[in-house]
Amino acid sequence: MEKLKPIPYDDDLTEFALERTPWDDDRLTTDLKLADYSWMVYELASFFPTKKYGDLDIHFTYFGLGTSKLYIRQTWDNKVCCHRIRFDTSIFKKYIVMFMEKHVAQWESKYAFFGGEIVVNFYNEVLENYIEYDVGPVRAFKKKERRQRRWRNRKKAEHLEIEIVP
Repeated sequence: MEKLKPIPYDDDLTEFALERTPWDDDRLTTDLKLADYSWMVYELASFFPTKKYGDLDIHFTYFGLGTSKLYIRQTWDNKVCCHRIRFDTSIFKKYIVMFMEKHVAQWESKYAFFGGEIVVNFYNEVLENYIEYDVGPVRAFKKKERRQRRWRNRKKAEHLEIEIVP
């Protein structure tokens, strides 16, 4: 399992394995979620079907700290692995502001907003400037996340003086 590399972007999307038909011009789609309940979590997601790396299901996540995370689920030849990349939040802020400004400006247009170029450039900058990069099988990350969640819940319980029975 290798670390991913930046993907060159051009208007023809030549690095991507998109299925273009007369009735459906398949493009890189984006999904933005802004949740601000007791703690803010902002997530920008996309799906990159690439020629070189297979299908990349990507999720940029900001959760109010100095670092943000990029989670990538890579599917290639019926094999799945996960990439977890920690990066400086200033990169997240730069691209989320750019994404939102272009999205809002598009409201006055008769055409739909296309955020593919922004997301690919965001992805590339993270891969060029990451702080920490982990790659492994899906199950390894799920176990690690469960351990971390249990530890966080125990710390919360200690603070609230609640006893947790395993």
